[in-house]
Amino acid sequence: MTDNAGAQRPSSLAAETSVSGLSDEFVEAIRAYATSRNEKLRMVYDEGIMALVERIKGGEEIFFPASVAGRSVGSAWKARHIRLSREAKDAMNDMCGSLRVHKSVFFHRAMRDYLSSNGIDAPD
Repeated sequence: MTDNAGAQRPSSLAAETSVSGLSDEFVEAIRAYATSRNEKLRMVYDEGIMALVERIKGGEEIFFPASVAGRSVGSAWKARHIRLSREAKDAMNDMCGSLRVHKSVFFHRAMRDYLSSNGIDAPD
């Protein structure tokens, strides 16, 4: 979308998606990291997703568990709506399709690896 002057509106630059199986503690670790960097969650999500996409494109073999970590048998999955750049959302969706990995599993792995690479031991 553009306004009358031809500039893109921020709403056209972001996309929303949902992921499941993330514990409150895990989400809080991501939020605390974003706050410590004075960045929006979307920026941290984008960096984590794109870092994992680039690793895979670079030939690194990544193991994805069959289910989302932290989900115990019989527990309800808590859906969370997250905002990403369109580029990160499209890259994640494309990679999930080619690897046949659920986006919730991919997102969890991307954020866990990203936090770990920045010295944070995130809970499941």
